[in-house]
Amino acid sequence: PQIPPPAAPTNLVVERTILGRSAVTPTAIANLRWVPPRLAPAGYVIQAASDAGFTAIVGGDEVPGDKVDAGVPNLPTGITLHFRIASVAKGGLQGPW
Repeated sequence: PQIPPPAAPTNLVVERTILGRSAVTPTAIANLRWVPPRLAPAGYVIQAASDAGFTAIVGGDEVPGDKVDAGVPNLPTGITLHFRIASVAKGGLQGPW
C-alpha cells in the first residue's frame, strides 16, 4: 500500500526577527512558530523567499518533528520575506506546503 504524505502544519507565524551584528553583510534571524499536524512527522522543512510564489528562495532550515518553533538564520535584510513549512515523514516523503 502507498503511504500518504504527512499532513501540513498550520498557523505558521513569525514571532520576531532579530538583526545580525555583522558589519560586512547584515543578516536577520526569523523566529517562527506553528501548530503541528495531529500525527507528528519526522521533521519539517522551512523555506523563506523574497516572492510569494517561492521562485526566489533566500533561506530555510530543517528541524526535528518534535519542534513547534525554529529560528531561521542568515536571512537577507531590507526586503519582504515569505515563509512556508512542510512536514517530512521518516522515509523522506514531504507533505504539502
